[in-house]
Amino acid sequence: MSRHFRMTSSYMLILLLAVGGANGLAAQEADVAPAQNGLARTIPCESLDDDSPYPLGYEETLDLAIQAVHIGRSRPEKDDRKCYFGMAEALARHLVFENPNDPEPRYWYAAAMGLRAAEEGGRTQVGLGQRAHEQSRLTLSIAPDHAGAQHVLGRLHAAVMRLSGFKRFMATQVLGGKALSEASWESAESYLASAARLQPEVPDHHFELGILYMDMGRPESALAAFERVFSCPRMSPVDRAVHARAQQMVAQLRLDLAG
Repeated sequence: MSRHFRMTSSYMLILLLAVGGANGLAAQEADVAPAQNGLARTIPCESLDDDSPYPLGYEETLDLAIQAVHIGRSRPEKDDRKCYFGMAEALARHLVFENPNDPEPRYWYAAAMGLRAAEEGGRTQVGLGQRAHEQSRLTLSIAPDHAGAQHVLGRLHAAVMRLSGFKRFMATQVLGGKALSEASWESAESYLASAARLQPEVPDHHFELGILYMDMGRPESALAAFERVFSCPRMSPVDRAVHARAQQMVAQLRLDLAG
């Protein structure tokens, strides 16, 4: 797998990163997930920790972490998803320690934690969300124009803002998620808009920006963002799921605005 493919695909693999819950894409994505089952059957999930041996080379280990994310997202069982996301997290973390100045394993480390956070609850979920936030910020300190890290931060900030005031207080002040306390609707918009500007060909950036604008009570801006999805190529099952969902959102918004 080339570095170009890795960096392009990384911006599309964060659809399930939603500490506050799914947004409707997961069900559609399940319809196209079997396309990845051939890959999923070839790599068993392993529980890894810092003492586990990593006999593969640097690039091979990073590719394995990326494949573990793909496989995890195709699994219908929650325990399987958690296992593969945990595997990807451990592999990427190993590479972060090996080469802290490479933004890609640090990004995948953050992405895997964010995906696993969606499968957890309570203090574990908050802790994973905070660590994903920290690693995304560190990724941007190395590569300020990393659209994937911008997207992760935007999704995290939006997820925090969607919580009730009490839950947000518990997450940011009681359960240890202090890094998430800087979240605001404005920061979420800034990060997601930046991701869309940096990688305009990635449909998920525009889609998530549209969802954010709906939460912010800005339907015209949401419609414009969803419509920008249609100019993006559909290169993967994830892209096709985003296009289909955007079509639904555009149809509903047009009806609402016309009424």
